[in-house]
Parts: sequence; C-alpha cells; structure tokens
Amino acid sequence: MPKQVTLFIKRLLPLLILYFLFRILFILLNNNLLHVYNIKDWIWILLGGIRFDISGALYTMSVLALSHLVWYRGLLKGWFHQILKFIYAFSNTLFFMLSLMDLFYFKFNLKRSGWDALVSLGNVSAELKIQMLKEYWFLPIVVILLYWFFGKLYDRYAPKEYVPQSWYKQLIGALIIIGLFLIGVRGGVQLRPLDENVAFQYAESKHVPAVLNTPLVLLTSMTRPGLDPVNFFTDQRCNELYPMVQQYKPKFENKRNIVFIIMEGCSQEWLQTFNPKAKSVMPFLDSLALKSSIWTNMYSNAKRSAEGITAILTSIPALMEAPFPLSIYQANQVEGIGKMAKNQGYATYFSHGAHKGSLGLEHLAKQAGFEKTHCMDDYPNKGDYDGTWGIWDEPYFHFFLRETSKLPEPFLATIFTLSSHHPYVLPPGIKSNPKLNEVENTFSYLDFSLKSYFSEAQKQSWYQQSIFIILSDHSTPTADPIFGTAIGSYRIPLLVFDPQNPNPNVQKQLAQQIDILPLMAKFVGYTEPILSFGKDPEDLTKSWAYNFQSGNFRFITDSLWYISDNNMELKEIFDAKKDPKMQKNIIEKQKKEKNAKALDIMKAIRQQYNNRMRQNKCNYDKNEN
Repeated sequence: MPKQVTLFIKRLLPLLILYFLFRILFILLNNNLLHVYNIKDWIWILLGGIRFDISGALYTMSVLALSHLVWYRGLLKGWFHQILKFIYAFSNTLFFMLSLMDLFYFKFNLKRSGWDALVSLGNVSAELKIQMLKEYWFLPIVVILLYWFFGKLYDRYAPKEYVPQSWYKQLIGALIIIGLFLIGVRGGVQLRPLDENVAFQYAESKHVPAVLNTPLVLLTSMTRPGLDPVNFFTDQRCNELYPMVQQYKPKFENKRNIVFIIMEGCSQEWLQTFNPKAKSVMPFLDSLALKSSIWTNMYSNAKRSAEGITAILTSIPALMEAPFPLSIYQANQVEGIGKMAKNQGYATYFSHGAHKGSLGLEHLAKQAGFEKTHCMDDYPNKGDYDGTWGIWDEPYFHFFLRETSKLPEPFLATIFTLSSHHPYVLPPGIKSNPKLNEVENTFSYLDFSLKSYFSEAQKQSWYQQSIFIILSDHSTPTADPIFGTAIGSYRIPLLVFDPQNPNPNVQKQLAQQIDILPLMAKFVGYTEPILSFGKDPEDLTKSWAYNFQSGNFRFITDSLWYISDNNMELKEIFDAKKDPKMQKNIIEKQKKEKNAKALDIMKAIRQQYNNRMRQNKCNYDKNEN
C-alpha cells in the first residue's frame, strides 16, 4: 500500500470511530424522542450511519486529502506539517463540537442542525446567548480538549522518519486517494450524491436524525437556501385564519383497496371532459371520467415532479425555491398517506419506472410511509427502457399490476408514470397520430397504457373492492391562452373511480394536490387527528387553492385570483370568471377590506409553512389541540 494512502486512512479511521460512538451517545441521550428500542432498528441505524459518517468525515478532511496525494517530507515534519496539523485539528474540533451540540440541541428542533440552525442561532437575542453560555459553560473547555486531542492524534500517526517511494507508487497512491474521496463523499456510486433522503433507506422517519451525521447535514445545507421566520400574527390568530389540525370520519363501511395513478405532466387541456375544445387525445380517460367523481377546478401545487408528488403524498406544498425532497428540510417528519393507510392495516406500495434515486422518489415514498417501493432497477426487462427516463408506461403498468396483485388486501398501491415527458417520443411499434403534435401523441400513448392497464385490472379479484384515484404531478407547457396563464398552467385532472358506483359526479369547488391527504384519511378510515396544509376536497364550503413560483404566491378563489410577492404584498388581482386569460389587473378597483381578508389568509399560509418547516412541525402533535 502506498505510504500516503496508509497515512491518510490512519488519520481517517479514528474520526469514523468517534462519529460511531457519538451516534450511540446521541441515541441514548435522546431516546425519549427517537424511540429506538428494537435491536433491528439499532443495527440498521448504526450501519446506515457509517455511510453518512464516511461522507461527513471526508468532507472535513478535503484539504488533507489534497495534501496526501503525494508522499513528501512535509507530511511528517517541518512548517508544512504544522499547517496541516492545525487544519486537521481545527476542522475536526469545529465539526465534532457541532455534533456535541446536537446531543443537547436535538430536543428543541427534532432534527440534525443544518445551516438554518446556525443562522437562527446567530439571530437570537444577546440575553439568550448569555443564557446559553451559562447553561453550556463546559463547551469552551471541551473545545480546548478536542483541539488538543486531534493535534495529538495527527502527530500519533506520522512516521518518525521519511523514506522515499517510487514515482509509480506515488501515482497509484494519488489515484487511490482520489477514488476513495470521490466515492466516499458521494456516499457511493448511486445516481445522486448522498443527502438526508438516503437515511430513509435505513430507518423510519422518526429515526432518521439518528442515522444522519451533523457535519454532513451542515455542509450540504450551506448550498441550499432556507426559509426565514415569519411572524405576521400570533400563533393563535394564525391557526384561526388557517387551521391545520383536522379530523375525519370514514367514508366507507368496509376497507377498500386504493390505487393511485399519478400521471407525468398531464394537464386538463388534453381531456375533453375538462376542456371541450380539446382534440380527442385521451379518449379512454375521458370515458372513465363519465363513470367517476371528477374535480373540474383541480390545481397542482407545483410545477416540478418532486414537488407535486410531495404535495400528493404528504400534503406539503411547494412554497420555497428548492423542492422539499432536495431542501434542507427533507428529513423533517411529515404526515403521509402511506402512514395513515399502514396504521389502518393496509399494505403500502409505491412504484415508478425511472432510475433509482431519480427525484428522491424512493426516499420520499418511505418518508410518506410506503413499505414497499419499486423502480426501473427492479424491472425485469431492461429492453423496455426508453433510453432517457426509464421504462415505457404500458409495460411498466403491467409490471405494477402484477406486483399489486401480490399484495395482501386491503392495500394502497401507487404508480408514477413517465413517458409523457420531454423529449416526447413514442416506443418502437407505436405509431403517432398525424392529427396530434408530439406532445399530444405522448399523452395519447399514456391513455393507451391506461386502457391496457384497466382491461387487465378488471380481471383481478381485488378490482371490485378498489378505488382508483387518477391525477397528475403537474401540467405540461402549452400554447393555449387559458391553460398557459400563471393560474391556468396549474390546472390538472382529478378522477376518483369506484367500480361499485360507476356514476358521474362533478365537483366544481376548488381543490389541489395537498387536499389528497385529507381525502385519503376518509378513504382508509383514519379517524385520528392529522395535520395538513390542505383541506377536504369534498367539502363544498371550502373552495380555494394556492401555489408558489419564482417568488410569486398565487391564492386562487372561485371569484378572484390573488398574486403577491414573496414578502406577501399584493401585486395583482384578476377576475376568475370574466378574465380567465389574466389580461387585466383589477387590484385598484377592489375594496381594500376584501383584499385584506384574502391577504391575511395568504400571510397565515406563509407563516404556517415557513415556521413549521423550520421547527420540524409538519405532522400532528397532540399538544396542538
């Protein structure tokens, strides 16, 4: 083994051992919140934690990794040795200090500290800082001891004599260190670099903080924007304006299977049911709509798949620039349709045909409570790969059907399609319709795939006991002036098909993706309180929706559409019925009292969102009642 590699590993291994011990101490000190009591849970948490520790330790040793690429005297003695020793001792003292703080700070925010936590710490009052120094008076002493310890550790592994080595060993050593560093920092050779989402592979959401490594969370969060605290109202007034704790009665006497079909990019524009002027792009889905409950005023809460699926599965809207699964809050505990279903005895399954790690979907599904997940990597015939995104919809639907049929009843099974996505191409053997453009042809193929799926699904023993919910993650770009506006571009279909009751039912009240979680609480018979940003979409008295993009907050009502900036100052108001193309801003003509009422609700939404995200309070806590 090249000498510089041996030296680098000797200086890395003690850090990993210390992080491992810190994790055990972290769990023991906070187990009243983490609830890690099962031996199996302990094993998986500690194994998963090693992966995060390697990445975190290598991040802190990045300068050392560069300095160890070649073997030279400066690694062992002299002024350069002293500089490297200082970097090693200082950086590890800093990050172990942060890990030590998390041993005690976790009980306040219920997550590992990221950049937002340090920013918050910097913004506290001088009095609070003094109080914290009094309470944690021992920390300066610990800092001194840690610095001394890491300095001694650095010297401990430096050979006493310098023995030169050949150039080819130098080269081999450099390549080994580069390889170890790149793979270790990424946490493996998977599609996406290691982040908090991966922790859901090893633990339930309540155990995720135990898997994570504070230095890694901090360093990765520094490149992702956080949310500012918002205090427009008192907490009591905020909850009055925008209540989030909800409770529902079961909709069905007997437990029904639930099948979710989330379509990639399907706008209302492509269905004649929702858009009478549309071409016949999706005739099967239009025919199914005639046997279903449909929401003609359904909106997505996002324009990106990761955000839309988050809204559907967890009722978390997209009110920040970073998608929730990729944000610094991605490890927050949330409500989830899988959790509710599992609580009621359902088997839960989420499947998508894309590469593993794509959009963080597997981790998001686990976070939402789905026990079983599948992706392209689990699909048996890679010949059905579309060459870009994943498996073509039609064959993947049949794979999903086979796997669904293996589940015990009742079950909650979810599929996310992908073929109706740029570059908008069709599988070999599927002819395009010359009357449709390339985008429309891909939705025609999606419709064909749905028809093929349902023709086989209705032969299954579980079909008659199932409810099928069909909607999309977001809409597609369009040239239609109605469906291309800032509001219209969020219009998506929502169908609920019950084979036992194949009658049309048109719901005209406004609904949105975050309303799915309350609907699911009713469908699976979950009667405990939940915390949701949405509301019951079947409640005729509650008709509103909202979304956010590029700093603009849009609040949608039956009569008016309100748009504010990110500081919650109203900028535009449009008449929803008279001006669907949004051509005339009527803010100056509206009564200030009416504007103020809508703006208060918008501010309450923003306050609930920002503060709950920052404080990790996005799931129900009995203390909120």
